[in-house]
Amino acid sequence: MGEKTDRANKMETARLEAELKQYKNNLVKESIRQIGLCDLGEHLEQIGDLGAASDAYLRMRPEASTQAHIVGVAKHLIGIVLQRRDWPSVLANVGKMLTGGMSDEEQKAHQPFQKLVTGIANLHSDKFYEAAKSFLEVGDPSICQGCNDIASPNDVATYGGLLALASMDRSELQSRVLDNSSFRNYLELEPHIRKAVSMFVNGRYSACLAILESYRADYLLDLHLQPHVPAIFSAIRNKCIVQYFIPFSCVTLDSMNKSFAKTGESLESELITMIRSGVLRARINTIDKVIGPKHHLFLK
Repeated sequence: MGEKTDRANKMETARLEAELKQYKNNLVKESIRQIGLCDLGEHLEQIGDLGAASDAYLRMRPEASTQAHIVGVAKHLIGIVLQRRDWPSVLANVGKMLTGGMSDEEQKAHQPFQKLVTGIANLHSDKFYEAAKSFLEVGDPSICQGCNDIASPNDVATYGGLLALASMDRSELQSRVLDNSSFRNYLELEPHIRKAVSMFVNGRYSACLAILESYRADYLLDLHLQPHVPAIFSAIRNKCIVQYFIPFSCVTLDSMNKSFAKTGESLESELITMIRSGVLRARINTIDKVIGPKHHLFLK
């Protein structure tokens, strides 16, 4: 069966290449050559020959004489580099897609795709803040439906909300997430994300973390989130602990344990790590088990 499939794939490749050659020999107009190269590229991509598919799509670029052709070439190439997980090339091709000749209406139509792939590339490059901004700006969910092969509207809600929690302060979470009229449509698909953000904004940090923890297993099954779940959760947890501490002149270790530690465990070693890394500007009085600001005379 494998040999038969391989032979059929090679025959189809040869047929498409011959067809393309005929177009060129007959000096058929650019749009027909575009179609020939596109058919060849899509066939090669389908059989897993990503290198040859990329070459076919690149050969379309000099023939691209209209805005639609330019965007089409960029989208095909972005599809290839997404599969290759070549994140810098994703961003480079997004830049080539957004040429100066686009009308406002065209830019609006292509915004969901552009913001979506930019967000995914930044997520995988550990640029959580930039990724969050992209996902929060994807725009109309009905247009986003056309990008389901890359990520669904539910994914947009999850990625945008989680990464915003990991990288944005309270005022940005309020304005960019909760008060964002277009993103609100995505949050309706994943109400637990909206609830977690609301809990953080309202200072209910342990409730925010509990909601996210209950979905951790789901996030670990996600193609794009999975490698970054530990870093995202750590960033959100650190923010919650820091924000909890800010209003107080000092806090007992016992009260912090009740809010953030698992039953029977202590937060002390985690707090020491946060202090040493500069995340938490505080000192621990190890005798009285009290945490206070650095300028207070606490024992290390």
